[in-house]
Amino acid sequence: MIRKTIQVPGWFRWVAIVALVWNLLGVAAWFYQAFLITPAMLVDMPEAQRALIENQPTWVEWAHAIAVFGGFLGSFFLVIRSSLAVPAFTLSLAGIAVQMFHVFVMSKALEVYGTAGVVMPVLIIVIAIYLLMVAGQARHQGWIN
Repeated sequence: MIRKTIQVPGWFRWVAIVALVWNLLGVAAWFYQAFLITPAMLVDMPEAQRALIENQPTWVEWAHAIAVFGGFLGSFFLVIRSSLAVPAFTLSLAGIAVQMFHVFVMSKALEVYGTAGVVMPVLIIVIAIYLLMVAGQARHQGWIN
């Protein structure tokens, strides 16, 4: 039987590595928010911002964790060229959707942070969709298996 060698484009490796770094930053931000913000730090925050953090439901914290760890795993799977990247990025996007529903619909985050506070959440959504599309294309093209 003859095996067909599939040529993986050079950009794919770079996208996978940049995605891994991006998602490591997300994991670091989650750890910071979950474990390193102290009561003293909260006291120094503006009251409205502090209220957002203190009143965040546990399910939003779980959605945030699913989003960042799913993204990290998806990126890792892209780097090692595993098709498990697709379900990992899908899970991550689901976590992002739940988290952003809270940010845009249920909380007063937009009032607290204003329009500038929309930029990062929208960027996160766009990048997550892009990475899922890249993983899907990579699976379809046979770049990951």
